[in-house]
Amino acid sequence: MLLYDENLRVETYKRGDVARKVTTISPRAGLLKTLITKSLEGDKAQDIICIPLKGKSDIADYMIIATGTSSRHIGSMANHLAEKISGSGLSTFSTEGMGDSQWVVLDSPFVVVHLFIPEMRLMYNLEKMWSADFSEFTHAMQF
Repeated sequence: MLLYDENLRVETYKRGDVARKVTTISPRAGLLKTLITKSLEGDKAQDIICIPLKGKSDIADYMIIATGTSSRHIGSMANHLAEKISGSGLSTFSTEGMGDSQWVVLDSPFVVVHLFIPEMRLMYNLEKMWSADFSEFTHAMQF
């Protein structure tokens, strides 16, 4: 028997009295990822990458990173994303960094979006950190 908790992104497999929980990617995450990437493409974001976080972190299912040409461009893309995410009803979200718009984060339970000006993206290099393979570490930590 398969039970699915959409808010926690956890599936519980039950066989008799034994239950095992496994983190999975929510169907909403895929829809939200598509909505976000299409919006960023339409807004002329540069170097859009999507990093699956399954097995790396439980903060979200995906991390999307994109670059804008200026602070104004970043602010505009963030506003468009906020409107589209709110209008879709797929997820709640919070926004950080809209003041100076050099690095804006839109954070939802399913997808985390980082929008950078080129200098900030180069400095923080999030894609290098989050693209690492954690499978050996995760396997070693399991009891």
